[in-house]
Amino acid sequence: MLPTFPSANVRLADVLESARSAVLGTPGRVEFALGRSVVVIVVDGLGAENLAARPGYARTLSRAVAAQGSSARIVGGFPSTTVAQLTSLATGVLPGEHGLVGYSLADPVSDRVFNLISGWGDGVEPESWQPVPTIFERLAEAGVPTFAFGPPAYEGSAFSRAFLRGAEYRAVVDMGQRLEDALATAEKSTCVVYAYVSDLDVAGHRYGWLSDQWAEALEQVDSALGAALRLRRRSTVCVTADHGMVDVTRHVYLDEFPGFAAHVRAVAGEPRCPQLYLRDPDKAPEFAAAINAWLPSGAAVAVVKDVVVDSGWLGKVTADARARLGDVLVPCLDQKTAIYDRTTGKQASLKMIGQHGSFNAQELYVPLVVFSG
Repeated sequence: MLPTFPSANVRLADVLESARSAVLGTPGRVEFALGRSVVVIVVDGLGAENLAARPGYARTLSRAVAAQGSSARIVGGFPSTTVAQLTSLATGVLPGEHGLVGYSLADPVSDRVFNLISGWGDGVEPESWQPVPTIFERLAEAGVPTFAFGPPAYEGSAFSRAFLRGAEYRAVVDMGQRLEDALATAEKSTCVVYAYVSDLDVAGHRYGWLSDQWAEALEQVDSALGAALRLRRRSTVCVTADHGMVDVTRHVYLDEFPGFAAHVRAVAGEPRCPQLYLRDPDKAPEFAAAINAWLPSGAAVAVVKDVVVDSGWLGKVTADARARLGDVLVPCLDQKTAIYDRTTGKQASLKMIGQHGSFNAQELYVPLVVFSG
């Protein structure tokens, strides 16, 4: 069975929705100043527990967290992966409703497994795969301009079309300049601005979040944030994240499970939460039981799709989202395990130290740091 979804007054899906309410003069779940611009900065991979464990490398953020207390820690969501959580942020709904329920998924029509950040390809339309109107689109209907600042590589990408629709994308290479441009834009007129920082997540995947390289990246992000905040006069600035990170020290290989290939036709998801598509979906309960008996004790739990849907972790689940989910999901329970199928997995993934995707507290909780006037 899955653990109970943690109770929370504020979730990541509430943040941009609260920004929309604030610029329109209505209070939201997050208490932003009414009638002023809001800048939402997402630092990919910055979990609340990761930040709390290394405060000396983020003095600007850590001081603000200390001042805000418990309100500076919110629940992200499951699966704790960028695709699912950025789309929840941008739509205000949980993954079961917007339909992007994993880092990679099998298309129910073509049965092709693809990466939802960069591997959409032909035949899959982002606008139909993610049909929920974005908060940027809703603000445009209300006459409020919105902007998205990010790396040039994501401008016009399929994933950007899925979750950033309605925002004017402004590509800026340098992370510090990106944040300064975002703040400067917000000061000019009332608007909502989204800014994305990937540097910390990249360092974490490669070196681990306990590494010197991760600490250096955190220090650089915090320094750039501090410099950008000097431009703030009236706007509200909010810093959050899509997920946290754990350092993996143990690999479990699904291809070593007896008869794995005979039962499983495709593997998607994340190494911290693989999604298995079976040749015979009706055998999912007995297959999950066999996987559970085989897994190392306390490492992970194999659960059938219906259990995941009924658990509430994905929120309301549409028919499309249900069809995209694997027949069996295997979320990791501890902080050290990643699960691979080496017959289909990429070698680069096997080398990643810092990972995420499951519901361990270190992956699930993210900061919510608000700087207001």
